[in-house]
Amino acid sequence: EGLPDGKVARCLDVLRVLSPSGRDLIRVVVEVVPELRDEAQEGEEGGGGKVAEEGGEDDASPSAIAVAKAPKPPEELTPEEQARADALDLRCLSLCIGMLERVNSGVQTFEENSALDGILSELIELAIKCKELEHRGKGLACPCL
Repeated sequence: EGLPDGKVARCLDVLRVLSPSGRDLIRVVVEVVPELRDEAQEGEEGGGGKVAEEGGEDDASPSAIAVAKAPKPPEELTPEEQARADALDLRCLSLCIGMLERVNSGVQTFEENSALDGILSELIELAIKCKELEHRGKGLACPCL
């Protein structure tokens, strides 16, 4: 919410230059997405703990750094909460698309990096299945398809 959408691409460019490899950029983004979602959920719920335990790079399993716990079902959300959740999903999706554009994107990236499984199933596939045209369009525009 703090960083304007127009600046996300530039920030990803800087992260790509600073990252020793595409794998590191992927790792950073895969870790940021759940944190963004957790912060949004904690703001709505008024607290809560972290979903994934922090550990060393070598200790991180794909499931530990995959997308955070699923949000409340849409039917349980107020219209205001649903609008915030939709905006957050679009932001996370834009972040992931930008990341995939900066690494050797495509199916090969997903085969080589199992940490992306959570991003694919929890974000990209859900966006494609979404009734909202903006979500579906972004999901279909993902370089991994």
